Amino acid sequence: MKPKVLEDKNYLLIAPRISAHPYPANFVFAQSPNLPSVATGLAYISSSLKSLHKRIFNMNLEFCTGSVREEIASAIEKYDIDIVLTSGLCRHFSMIKEVVDAAKTAKSSIKIILGGGVLSSNPEIAMKAFEFVDIGVIGEGEYTILDLVNALNNGLELNSINGIIYKSGDNYIKTPIRSQIAKLDDLPLPDYEGLQYAKVLEHTGGLSIVCGRSCPFRCTFCSHPCGTTYYERSTDNIIGEMKLLMEQYGAKVFDLVGEGLFLSKKKAMLFCDALQPLNITWSCTMHATYCQPDILERMHECGCRSIGLGVESANDDILMGMRKKVKFAQIENALANIRKSNISIMANFIFGDEFDTQETIDRNFEWWRQHRMYPLDLLIIYVYPGTELYKRAVADGKIKDEVQHLKNNCTPINVSQLTEPQYDNLYFRISTEKAFYTYAPPMYEILENDFAQRRTHLNYVCECGYESTVWIRGILISDTIMCPKCRRTYTIPFHENYSVDISLVERKHGKKIAYWGIGVEMQLLLEKLGIATCSDIMLVDKDTRKQGLNFREHAIQAPEILSSKNISAVVVTPIAKGASSDLLDAEIMSYGVSEIVSFESLLSPPKKDRVLRVESLV
Repeated sequence: MKPKVLEDKNYLLIAPRISAHPYPANFVFAQSPNLPSVATGLAYISSSLKSLHKRIFNMNLEFCTGSVREEIASAIEKYDIDIVLTSGLCRHFSMIKEVVDAAKTAKSSIKIILGGGVLSSNPEIAMKAFEFVDIGVIGEGEYTILDLVNALNNGLELNSINGIIYKSGDNYIKTPIRSQIAKLDDLPLPDYEGLQYAKVLEHTGGLSIVCGRSCPFRCTFCSHPCGTTYYERSTDNIIGEMKLLMEQYGAKVFDLVGEGLFLSKKKAMLFCDALQPLNITWSCTMHATYCQPDILERMHECGCRSIGLGVESANDDILMGMRKKVKFAQIENALANIRKSNISIMANFIFGDEFDTQETIDRNFEWWRQHRMYPLDLLIIYVYPGTELYKRAVADGKIKDEVQHLKNNCTPINVSQLTEPQYDNLYFRISTEKAFYTYAPPMYEILENDFAQRRTHLNYVCECGYESTVWIRGILISDTIMCPKCRRTYTIPFHENYSVDISLVERKHGKKIAYWGIGVEMQLLLEKLGIATCSDIMLVDKDTRKQGLNFREHAIQAPEILSSKNISAVVVTPIAKGASSDLLDAEIMSYGVSEIVSFESLLSPPKKDRVLRVESLV
C-alpha cells in the first residue's frame, strides 16, 4: 500500500560538486579521483520521490557556475525548501559537508537527510562528523525515502522506519536494517532530467547504467553499502533503459556498472546477443579468470571497447591477502587477451596494502615499467569505513579517531609493513614514476598547444598503422590517448619536444626563485632545467606528505619558506593554478612574493619534427 503524502514540504536533492572548480572549468581542469560525475544513486532517489511527491527540486552542483554556498542559498530561497537531501562517497566527505553546511547556513530550520556510502559504511561516525545532518538513510534508499517523506509530511515518529539513523537529543537512534532490494527491475529508472544527464552526455560522451548492486567478491579494501548480497537487473530491463537513453538523448556509449555481468561464459554470450542489435559501444568490469579469448572476441563484436580489470598487485601473496581469488599469472593472461582483442584496459596497481613490503612494492614498479603497453594507473590504497582493512586498522590503533579520519576524506594512511619514511617516499614516488615512464606511439608530432585549456594538438601513428590528429589534454605529458581502431593506449612524453629557459627570470630575481607544486608536470619542467646539477633550486608544496621528501636530492619545503628566504618569484604549472588562479596567486603573494611566473613562459615552441619511438611493442 502506498503511503499517503500531504503536499506540505519542499525537498531539494543536491548532487555535490566533486570536482575542485565550478562549471565549466571543472571539465577543463578535472583531476582523478575528483572528476565531474552524475550522482546515479541520487537520480534513483529522485525518481522514487517524484513517483509520489510533486514538490521535488534538483540541483547538480557540477553544472552550477557559482560557489556552492551561493548556489544552495539561492535555490533554498527560490523554492522555499524545507528539507535537503544529498549523498556521496567517503573520499568526498569535505565536498558533501560543504553542501550540508551551506544548507544549514542558508536556513537554520532546514532538515538535512544524508545517504550513500559516506553514511551507510559507518552511520554513527558519519552523523558525528557531519554535525548538521538530521537523518541518515542506511543502504538502499528508494523505499526508505518514501516512508521517511510520509513521516515528515505527516508528523509521524521515525522509530518505525527501518534503515535510518537520526538524532534524538545528544544521542543517535539507529533503526533495524532494511532488507536489500532483490527485485531491481521494480525500481523506477533514474531521474535523467533532474540530474541533467543531457549535460553529462555532452561533456563525457557516455552515460552509466547501473546493472547490479553490491558485489559477488569480498576484497578487503572494498565496502558494500548497498548490502552484502549481489543482485542484478534482468537483461531486458537493462536493454530497455539503454533504448530509452538512446531515444531521449541520442546516447551511443554506455558504462555498464555491475560486477557480475560476465561471471560465466553462457551468461556473457547471452548478454552480448542482447546488446548486438543496439549498435552501441560499451564498457564493463570483468574478473581476470573470465577474460577468455572467445568471450572477449564476442564482446568486441557486440560493441565492448573497454574493460575494467582488478589487477591491484603483481604479488600473489598480496592478492591472496586482499581476497582477490586470482593469481597474477591469470591477470597477466587476461591483460594480454584483452589487448589482443582490441579492447582497452582500465586497471590499477594499488600500493600500501597491509601486507605490502618494500620488496613487493619494488616488484610492482619493476613490472609496471616493463609493461607500459598496459595502461595501469598507480594508486595509494584508501582505508574506507566498512572495509575489512578499515576494521583491522581501527583494531590495531592505526586509525585512532574514526570521526577525524572521515573528516580527512579518508586520506591514505600507512597500514602496510613500510616504515613511515618509506611510506611517505612511496606516496611521492608514484607521481615520479608516472612522469618519467611513459609509453609513446611509434610516431607523433606536436602541431600546436593551448595553454589556457591545458591541451596539445597532436598527430600520431598507432602501432596498428592508424593515423589521427587530435587535441589531447596535457602540455609536458599527455593524458592517456587511445587509438579508436585498436584501442591501444599511450602516454606521450611531450617534455622531450621542449627546451626550457629560466635566464630572464634569473636576471630579474637572481636565485630568489621557487617552484610551487611538485606534481608530474613540475617534475618534468625541473628535469628540463637540469635540477640534478643545480644546488640552489627551491621546491615548495602545500601537501604536507610531500614536505621533507626529496626530488633529485632537493628537499620539498612548506610554503612558509618563501617568506623566510625572501623569495621574490614563484613558478607554477597549469595544474597547480587550475581554474582558481586568482586564489592561488593571492596565496603565493601573501608570502611576500613579487612575481608569479607561468611555466609556459619558460618553454620554447615545441619541435615540429616527427618523433619516432625506437622500439615498437606490438
